Amino acid sequence: VLLAVDWVGGQYRKQSTALSHMTFIKALPPSRLGKSHPSLQSYLDAVYPDLVLDKKHDTTKRDDDDAVLRPPVRPKQKEFSLVVVTESRYKRILLGMKNRGFGKGFYNAFGGKIDPGDKSPAYGAMRELKEETNINVPLDVIQRCYVGLLRFTFDDDDEGEMVVHLFHLDVICNSNNTKCDDNNNAKKKKKTKKWDARTIMIDPECIRGCEEISPEWYDDWAKIPLEQMFADDSLWLTMLLTSAEKGEHLKFDGWFHFNSGGAEVNSVMHYHIAVRQDVNDSSLIEEKKEEIPKAEKSKNDKTYKLEVTNQPKFTLEKRLFHELHANDIHSPTIKEFKECWAVVNSVRSHFGNKSFDAVIDVAGGHGALAALFLLLTSATSATVIDPAVVGGVQNAWRHFLGEKKLHYRYECLRTGLRDELSNLVGNGKHSVDPKRVLVVACHACQHLSDETLQISSLFGVNAAVLPCCQKDHDGSWKAAGKTMGIPIGQLMDILTAGKMMSWTTGQNVGVKYQVKMKHIDEKITPQNRLILCKAVALDGSDTIAKNRSNSKVDIAHKKLERAYKRAHHHTDDDNMNLSLSLPSAIIGLCVGMLISPLFRKR
Repeated sequence: VLLAVDWVGGQYRKQSTALSHMTFIKALPPSRLGKSHPSLQSYLDAVYPDLVLDKKHDTTKRDDDDAVLRPPVRPKQKEFSLVVVTESRYKRILLGMKNRGFGKGFYNAFGGKIDPGDKSPAYGAMRELKEETNINVPLDVIQRCYVGLLRFTFDDDDEGEMVVHLFHLDVICNSNNTKCDDNNNAKKKKKTKKWDARTIMIDPECIRGCEEISPEWYDDWAKIPLEQMFADDSLWLTMLLTSAEKGEHLKFDGWFHFNSGGAEVNSVMHYHIAVRQDVNDSSLIEEKKEEIPKAEKSKNDKTYKLEVTNQPKFTLEKRLFHELHANDIHSPTIKEFKECWAVVNSVRSHFGNKSFDAVIDVAGGHGALAALFLLLTSATSATVIDPAVVGGVQNAWRHFLGEKKLHYRYECLRTGLRDELSNLVGNGKHSVDPKRVLVVACHACQHLSDETLQISSLFGVNAAVLPCCQKDHDGSWKAAGKTMGIPIGQLMDILTAGKMMSWTTGQNVGVKYQVKMKHIDEKITPQNRLILCKAVALDGSDTIAKNRSNSKVDIAHKKLERAYKRAHHHTDDDNMNLSLSLPSAIIGLCVGMLISPLFRKR
């Protein structure tokens, strides 16, 4: 099958008709590449039949220059980076075979999901390229390699959208002079072409893959295995390589809507590709930008009027983590940050966003957990007990916290938590309702979890712990757990939750506890059982509740006493009154007198 590079609705052919001469012998047939749309408006009309068209003047004219298309917002939008690596002087391309995950068994370029710690899409592309190929590219080089945005939607997923930041890096393989991890190798080349600033020298022997992907050179890019790649590659990648053969750095944006069926079907339903002209892409990859600025286009071009209405934005989670790294703060790590974020979201989904006035983070370390509660809930004050790192989170997130206060208390749990709660919920002028206070501990070992919950119950406040390192100190439960087939960690968490559900827990301060266990994503942490303890007032009369409680306690004590006596072979039972009747006593006495002479004779 021969594919001429003319899938751009005529737009690209008008610019360079010579490109149509290049063919890719393994490209997918047109039947799997869907319908080409000459304009973005046509594409959106096909994908979104109920598309809303906003205009400043006449709403009946579709050609109004002031019209702005507003496609539906996809709530599950995810951002990715993708880097195409070529050696254009020999028409070679470096592709990777996916060994696992999305696209397993397919060839693809190199990239992945943009992490919260990535300062920009270019930074994410640089990081992914290093991880998957061992090629280290200076950030300013990868920024100049920017091509455009590719947007992917799927007919069997109304909410999902993949937004891919595309880059094209050209390399010169020279094993004698350079190394893959030399950040200065971009300065060692001779500038002979107009776009040499996007080219670096590398040692091909340094290229190596990872568990996820295996790099492989194709010495003739016209023979790349497009039949073993995603269908959209037969559209935009062929166009990119054809341009690279002429020594040009093509910039374009693409929209692709796939048929249902995923990778097994692997066919496009609708697409549109718009070639950029004189677009300054420095703003598109500039660091510390939360969204992509508007591209300068002529008034008659409605493509970019649409594009700026639905630009991907960094979420609060990404912005917070970015601020930590922008301020050179390495605690919390990305793993710790994700754990704290997941814990806060689980807690507030159970209690509600407006349930707290104060939060106490036990053994909080860096203080990120307490700070996130301030940012994501109604709490206005948070205290970190026994901190390990002070000031980092507070300084990085100062403008996010605003008037909310983050305090640190240099004291151990046993005394620090008691004193803090005494000051907080006491009878002072500024005391807080105990039911509006939350004590939280993330990755608390067994004794720390137990003490946190015990002290919290003495003051009648809410509590949430994420236990770890669970241990059966006296060994009594280990055998039981083994018999029942329950891991000791799960069993100890169940017992910890059971203690908080006891009739007597919190009774002295007029509360009882509603306990729930929730799981956070095990990909974030394997110790993912969160114990949530909500303090609620004793329902009805306190006397009735106490009587009910005492009655159940008494019954339980009697059961334990009987079991103890049986185990130790005690014959006296308090519930049995053994008494001899008078007839029985006389008969016994007579029998004894009759047989006693016999024993004397013998």
